[in-house]
Amino acid sequence: MITRRILAVALSSSIIAISCAEGRSRVETQPSGLRTFTVIRESRGAPVLCSSAVAAEPLEGVLRGSAEVDDPVWLQLADGKRASIVWPSGFTIRFDPDLILSNELGSEVAREGETVTLTQVNQDPQTGTPTNPYIASGSLFGNCYPFVP
Repeated sequence: MITRRILAVALSSSIIAISCAEGRSRVETQPSGLRTFTVIRESRGAPVLCSSAVAAEPLEGVLRGSAEVDDPVWLQLADGKRASIVWPSGFTIRFDPDLILSNELGSEVAREGETVTLTQVNQDPQTGTPTNPYIASGSLFGNCYPFVP
């Protein structure tokens, strides 16, 4: 009897864990070293849309990159700090010879040295490191990239 209850609790916990994981964005590292997140367009049967709200202190910096480092793309902030970024799924980078960032359609969206503003991402002094990066979600380069935590 006790074994059945434990099994039932374990099974129901597994089902809860699986259902919680559904509809959540995952962060992956591409062969180029670029980190991307899964864009979630639907969750539990409802569309996930970008808000029209803008961040109180949007993240803005100059796009920089190097093929020689583990985290090959970052934003150089006004104070000189590097801000590590996770980009939407499908985004790619190439160095020709400078960094070129392209979206999921293969269209160039930014080049090294250009200012990039993440209008729906608030600047946070605790964020921007490789272990706690900013997520380039929401409205970005004229498209919507929902991130579901």
